[in-house]
Amino acid sequence: MSPKPVFERMHNLIKGEWWTRSEGRTNAEGEWPVRAFYGVHRIEVELPGGRTVKREVTWKKDAPNRVEMVVA
Repeated sequence: MSPKPVFERMHNLIKGEWWTRSEGRTNAEGEWPVRAFYGVHRIEVELPGGRTVKREVTWKKDAPNRVEMVVA
């Protein structure tokens, strides 16, 4: 009952190579372009003062995949 080599390879692809991890700052227009794999993503935005806003979005093939987060 131990993981086989194919499990290790798939795990490394799914949780490593195919996993979208990115961080950065918005530009002067408040935009932050990022390349991501298709699927569900959790976005976390840290605002001045330390407040955090989280949102789940889905990147789809043949779609504009633009997310707008309005914070007050």
